Formats: sequence, structure tokens, C-alpha cells
Amino acid sequence: SIIPLIWDAIEKKYPLKLYGTEMTRFMIEAEQAVDCVEYALTKTGCSVVPALKAMKVQDLFEIYKEHFGLEYSVGQPRISEKLHEQMIANAETNRVSFDAANNMFTIHYNDISNTVKLPLEGYSSELHLLTKSELEEILKKHAYYKNSPFM
Repeated sequence: SIIPLIWDAIEKKYPLKLYGTEMTRFMIEAEQAVDCVEYALTKTGCSVVPALKAMKVQDLFEIYKEHFGLEYSVGQPRISEKLHEQMIANAETNRVSFDAANNMFTIHYNDISNTVKLPLEGYSSELHLLTKSELEEILKKHAYYKNSPFM
């Protein structure tokens, strides 16, 4: 998790580097991760992908800057670093089904169902962004601020 790194940077007063202002990452809460594992244990012949929301990494940095003084600079993406994450590639979309009751996608290895219509980008983080205020509410909900040396 990036949160301990953020606290270390705040506490020791060193800047972090953001490798792209448009960089996005999917987020998964502990309960969602457990649900995904339990769901996957009931499936065979497919990969399970939870339907997740994503955040702009810069929004995360800005929240910690505003509340706790995190310092950061913006650089260029490192070699092989992705700007966005892709959970389901476009080439896989014809083998994907969606279980709305469990909020899970399954990617079948040989069942071509064409039941899920995804954009050309597939299931990609830049298309499922939380707003900065939604991200801040999630952080507050999970008390990510409680270990702050400033609280």
C-alpha cells in the first residue's frame, strides 16, 4: 500500500515523486478482496475480476498534501510504468460475463458469450474514476488518517 509510504514521507519531510498527473489505479477495500476470493472459490474455468472503482493518484497525493503537508513533485512515467491499469483487455471482452448480484466479472477461457459490452479500452482504471471528494470520503471511512502524527 502507498499509504505507509505517504506517512513516512510526511513524517521525515521528504518529497514523493508522482510519475504522471493522469496516472490512475484501481482500489480494493479489504471486504471486497475477501468477497472476490470467496466468489472465485465457487468458480472453475474462468478468471474472476471484481468490479472496482479507481482513483487518480494525484488526487490521493493532493488530499494528503492539503491535510498533512505531503510534498511531492511531478515527473515522467518510469520505464515500463503504466499510466492506467487494465483489468480486462479488449481482446477478452467476448469471453466476459458479469454477475451483478456479486459485482464480479468472469473471463471464461473458452465460452464466447458476448454478453458484456465494454469500451475499446476494456475494463480500464481511467474509465472508472472516483471524484477527489469520493476518494476522501473512503479514506475517512476507513480511518486512514488515524495513524497520522498530526492527529
